[in-house]
Amino acid sequence: MSCGWRNRFDDSLEKQMPINGVQVAVFGVDDLELCDKFFTDFGLKVSSRSETSVSYRLPKALMSFSRIDDASLPPAYSRPRHPRSDLGCRLADRAE
Repeated sequence: MSCGWRNRFDDSLEKQMPINGVQVAVFGVDDLELCDKFFTDFGLKVSSRSETSVSYRLPKALMSFSRIDDASLPPAYSRPRHPRSDLGCRLADRAE
């Protein structure tokens, strides 16, 4: 898998970087307590928990959930009614 973006002056692909995997997925949710109960009941282990967020450690990644109105969340990527979210990717080193 690779990540690329378009040149803003024409439609050519400007840069490409290989992506090795997702390290962090951050989501905004309406009901943090229900979200926490769901993933805890599912069997995920809590990495950290506060009044405004909860994170779960996966074998090679971290899933983090915050209240939808948390100002630290980035704006939604698509339709305005979509939950706010962010995705952090691990990029390959040039040596790889």
